[in-house]
Amino acid sequence: MLFVHGWSGYFFNRELAAFWSNAGARFFALDLRKYGRSLRPWQAPGYIGGPSS
Repeated sequence: MLFVHGWSGYFFNRELAAFWSNAGARFFALDLRKYGRSLRPWQAPGYIGGPSS
């Protein structure tokens, strides 16, 4: 199971992870770059530029 959060979210749901893990699935959650907890104060939310950015 791969959990990818929405625009303003991030993954922090132990109950959901435990549910899928107990059901026998390998569970992974991503924190997308420049979203949720990985967003830094100097970054534009969700903006990913070219190679030089």
